[in-house]
Amino acid sequence: MTVQNIRLSFATYGVAFISTNGHALRHSQFVQCATPVYVSSTTASLQNLLFHKIGSRALYGSGTVTGEHWTVNEASSVVQTTTLNLTNSLLVSITNWPTAFNGAFNVTNSGSGVFQNRGGGYHYLVAASPYRNIGTMNITATLAADLRQRTTYAPIELTSHFAGNTTLGPQAQRDTDTPDLGFHYDPLDYIWSGLNLTNSTLLLTNGVAVGVGGNKGTTLQGGAKFVQTSVKGLFGPGEKRRFRSRE
Repeated sequence: MTVQNIRLSFATYGVAFISTNGHALRHSQFVQCATPVYVSSTTASLQNLLFHKIGSRALYGSGTVTGEHWTVNEASSVVQTTTLNLTNSLLVSITNWPTAFNGAFNVTNSGSGVFQNRGGGYHYLVAASPYRNIGTMNITATLAADLRQRTTYAPIELTSHFAGNTTLGPQAQRDTDTPDLGFHYDPLDYIWSGLNLTNSTLLLTNGVAVGVGGNKGTTLQGGAKFVQTSVKGLFGPGEKRRFRSRE
């Protein structure tokens, strides 16, 4: 079974894989869960996961797990009982060490200066992060392809009204080179809330990903033109929770 693109909060147990082999969990977030992942007598591949404020352990059970590109921040422990092989992961502010896992390219840190938050995402790497471009290329091929469409860079938040012609294209670098460590987000290039567009043209192009929030994301006033060409993502007020709860 494959589970992907989920976000769970305040769960005692998040996802459980029981018996049979070959399970996969991908591109998912667990926030303030006691035990996000449980495995029993099985093998599982857990790829590109974010664990934040974990009350007990990120992973528990009796199986064998391959983990790639995890960010675990503020957890009592990483793993209990289960055999875990972990690669290209960031383990930050873990209370109980050592934990029983194997692997390479894993980093432990106090948490100071590791992450920045923007638009509801709390685990973007800081601008000059030492954890970029230091991972191994020896990861699952499908995951590597996915990460080339994802990013560890935060969106730029625009706070000034649009008063002149503006063109916005992609700026959050997609991870197309040596992998960065840890969890990778779906990219957002720009975010804003409550901005006016007046007597000018706003052009979104080349697959730029934009998030807008608040009661009014963009107000078109006299002479305004809002043009989209090849836009990858444009989230309006009805979807504002999407970028407010990215962790």
